[in-house]
Amino acid sequence: MISGLGKQGKHLLWFAMLVSLFPTICFSSEPGQITGQVTDTSTGQPLAGVPVWIEPLKIGTTTDSSGRFAIGKVPPGTYQLHGHIIGYSLVCKKLKLKTAETVEISLTMEPVSFRLKDVVVISEKEKISEAEHSQAFVAVIRAEEFEDKSVSLPEVLAGTAGVQIKTLGGLGSYSTVSVRGTSAQQVRVYLDGVPLNSALGGGVNLGNIPLSNVERIEVYKGTIPAKFGGSGLGGVVHIVTKRMKARIGGYGLNSGTFGTRQSSVFFSGRHRDFNYLTAIDYTKSDNDFPFLDDNGTRYNKADDQWRRRQNNGFQSANFVGKILWRFSGRAEFSVNNNFCWSSKGIPGRGSFQSRFARLKVTQNLTEVSFLRRGFPKYGWTFALKGFNTYYANDYRDLEAEVGLGKQDSHNVTQTYGGKISLKSIVGQYQVWSLLLKWKQERFLPSDRLHHEHLFESKRWSYSLAAEDEIVLLREKLSCIFSLRKESYQSRFYGDYTHGHWVKAPARKREYRFLSHRLGVKYKTLTWLTIKGNIGKYYRVPSFYELFGDKGATIGNTGLEPERGLSRDIGFRVTIGHIGKIQETALEIAYFDNRMDNLIQFIQHSQMTSRPENIGKAHIQGLEITGGTNILGHLRIEGNFTYQQALNRSDLYGGIYYDKLLPNKAKRETSVRGTVFSGDHGEIFYDYSYTDKNFHDLYNKVPIERRVIHSIGFTVVCPWRRQLKGTLQAKNLTDTQVADLWGYPLPGRSYYVTVSGAF
Repeated sequence: MISGLGKQGKHLLWFAMLVSLFPTICFSSEPGQITGQVTDTSTGQPLAGVPVWIEPLKIGTTTDSSGRFAIGKVPPGTYQLHGHIIGYSLVCKKLKLKTAETVEISLTMEPVSFRLKDVVVISEKEKISEAEHSQAFVAVIRAEEFEDKSVSLPEVLAGTAGVQIKTLGGLGSYSTVSVRGTSAQQVRVYLDGVPLNSALGGGVNLGNIPLSNVERIEVYKGTIPAKFGGSGLGGVVHIVTKRMKARIGGYGLNSGTFGTRQSSVFFSGRHRDFNYLTAIDYTKSDNDFPFLDDNGTRYNKADDQWRRRQNNGFQSANFVGKILWRFSGRAEFSVNNNFCWSSKGIPGRGSFQSRFARLKVTQNLTEVSFLRRGFPKYGWTFALKGFNTYYANDYRDLEAEVGLGKQDSHNVTQTYGGKISLKSIVGQYQVWSLLLKWKQERFLPSDRLHHEHLFESKRWSYSLAAEDEIVLLREKLSCIFSLRKESYQSRFYGDYTHGHWVKAPARKREYRFLSHRLGVKYKTLTWLTIKGNIGKYYRVPSFYELFGDKGATIGNTGLEPERGLSRDIGFRVTIGHIGKIQETALEIAYFDNRMDNLIQFIQHSQMTSRPENIGKAHIQGLEITGGTNILGHLRIEGNFTYQQALNRSDLYGGIYYDKLLPNKAKRETSVRGTVFSGDHGEIFYDYSYTDKNFHDLYNKVPIERRVIHSIGFTVVCPWRRQLKGTLQAKNLTDTQVADLWGYPLPGRSYYVTVSGAF
């Protein structure tokens, strides 16, 4: 493993190992130690940032993101352990500590119900607290920010600094995410910890994931924590569905322009040691919005005419089920299942719309997990997870309206995998984590038009990660260092020759590489935090890139893995009450990504393209995110991203050198202003700006700049405060835009949403 790092990497590794051993050597003679976890009595969820102290010694600490704490150098004796945080009652527990003993204590805190004048401020504090805990730059989007509104997952992510969304138009359409100028294939997407990226490739379609079942969204920019067990160049989008709570439920109804209808319901409860949750969502839309058709003559405005999008209808059904069983006080067993079904028309390009082409998708994700605290002795947490995903798509185009010929395919992708992790608080200053993850992916295509069962592809992957987090200088400085060893083996059976799949000797590709990450966070003052990260990552080619398809893509089995070095540095300022301003937050981050062996699709003819390792790319930029709360009734928040995603390839004599990478705008801005009242509701206004960019590598086909205005208001029912109604108007100026050439996005539209709790 060490030989793969190079000279500088070796020095960095030995330095990190010496630093990690320093606290253990210095404090090995501690008289005793108290460790444990603080949880919420009603939900059983761990509580982060809770002050825990020992009376009468007056020494203590605060809990980490998993609710764990450790207090070292405690002399033998009998003490009272106290824990307290705003919103929960004070908890005390008596304990007796012997010489050189480690005592494990569990504290459960009861929520205190009291009325706050401004609930939104509390939510913002929670968001800041979670972002400050990580050394990485993380954007956390909570359900409170979107649950009463008619928005999709791609729309919510598009308002995040450094995040770009590309969609083929309309609700439920194929939508992908990129972070800090990377491609959709380079971003890892997880749903409740289960990876959605497949060996088949093409990025993850976010259009099928409803927001009604989502609790929060975490966007890790540029760096990937070891707990995800995978490597990538563009960071992580982690979608977390609703958590299990004691006796709570809710519903939502939505109706809007272009035949859009949506309904959802969820219910959560608890019986003794069992927690359970059920959530159901159904969405339907005709998506027949008007658009300006240029008739395939982009520069001739005389033949432009208004048409309606046809064969663009969409419907989906989603089901989430969760069960959690806690037993013996330190162990828990859970089963999560997420099922999705969708059916939609494939409209084709704007000037050449289809009438009959359709795509049906069935997807099911299942995760089974076991967690044991205090294993094999106090201070260790053991977690075992197994997951299975099934993804089937049926694509039918019997009139050859979209592809190069008639198609009727049924393709299945199955994934099996597991993860073992160990985590331990060492002394008062370190947290050690070990993770082993394995996964097998199987892609089985079939051609129903020619009655052919095509030859399958397989990929096996293994990942071993070690992570060490050190806290120094009275918890002002924290450092995290991780190493990840990954192995991939791909095998492809068969070949596509002269219009038919034929049996061929198995082709095999193997990849092994070592990646690393170093992150630092320094809280210089109570209101100022500085962060910095550096990491080396890889991405192996997908099946789609290696072997192509039956249509317009020619595979390239000679592709090499992409390599990247990700760096960022920045600071966060959080200021409390200043006169009429209740709270202000500002975060500025500079990022610099350097990539090698970057994979891009090159047009080889009017009808075909082939992926190539085009060489190097350099992406650098600046992200500014801020928000302020004025007079307790006005909140302004927004972000600005500036990036230069430059192609540094020498391919074809350097004709693309210093050109902008496709679909990577230099400037993007998003602003939201909200006038709110806790008793009556709120009025909100959204503004988004995207700078001019290009469809192609040569920067000859432009995507014009866009400005989108949206407005809406939410009303709270005075006699039933859980009941809310929202009216929204999107794209007020009816701006005609398209992310991809020939795939228009909707213009002006209106939506009504009714939501409540029971």
